[in-house]
Amino acid sequence: MPRRKAVPALRGLCLRSLAGHMQSVWVRDYSDRYLDEYQFRYVMGPFNDLAGGLVQELIGLLGESRRLTRAALHLLLVPHLQELSLRPCPGLVSNAIGQLVAVRCKSLSSLDLHGCSRVSADVLVDVLEGLPLLCKLGLAETQANVQVLSAVGSCCRRLRELDVSHCKKVSPRALLHLAYDPLAGALCCPALRVLLARGLEAPGGCDMAAALAFVLLALPRLEFLAHSAVPDALHLIHTQQLGGAEAAPGFPSLEELARQRQGPTDRPWLTLPLRRVEEVGEPFLTALCAVCPDVEEVNAWLGDAGPDAGWDGLRWSRLAHLSL
Repeated sequence: MPRRKAVPALRGLCLRSLAGHMQSVWVRDYSDRYLDEYQFRYVMGPFNDLAGGLVQELIGLLGESRRLTRAALHLLLVPHLQELSLRPCPGLVSNAIGQLVAVRCKSLSSLDLHGCSRVSADVLVDVLEGLPLLCKLGLAETQANVQVLSAVGSCCRRLRELDVSHCKKVSPRALLHLAYDPLAGALCCPALRVLLARGLEAPGGCDMAAALAFVLLALPRLEFLAHSAVPDALHLIHTQQLGGAEAAPGFPSLEELARQRQGPTDRPWLTLPLRRVEEVGEPFLTALCAVCPDVEEVNAWLGDAGPDAGWDGLRWSRLAHLSL
């Protein structure tokens, strides 16, 4: 029998109706009277009574249908938002919008600015300094730099997930500032579990593998670090080739971090809490198995080593997903 046509949910119908009347009912008056007025901290209106999750859905709906305007975005930056993704409208997100987010949305625990490249690094710092409750932060393809990552490290103590993928100004040195505050002489981001750093490049003379080894040693709860040089960093840690990388001024050396991390123990090497590792070549599998015994997901590249590649010696008690 033919299936009945799905009946749209009332929630979706209401949001679509609201989106359809956004410009003619709510935005027009605001555009004519208040759009370029920044003296007020909050805009009181009907969206203050809408649940924060519904406001985020409305932003996404308007953004995907290309009906989101600067005035509409002003109205939807309400104080009770806990999650805000501006990924659907990166072209609208300017320095002024960034400042409004920092002033109005103090309760945010999740903020995604993926692709919002019009927001300057200075404004990103202001935003992060004003949002201490953040647990999840997306800065991919933004102007994030060493100052921004330093602000993340010093201000976002609750942060669990961070995405800085394809940020052209994030260097290996910037990653050090994410994990360690040289002014305070203390480690940062103690709760960080996921760090996405895909597409970051090391300028001439910089060692990305050593920087990633620093991050792995300095962040005690890190479960996933996404970058193609992670296997090289794990190899450095496994073979204890930590003295070759010169410590940056104001930062502890890799050897110091390794000693602090390992503590008093009889183990021949320290272990890391990584649960997922990508782009591992066969020569690095032994190091991965030794340094990350609790790994649950591995993406490995097969080479031409044949049956003697060392697979028989691998021991992962929690491995659940293996991609070859």
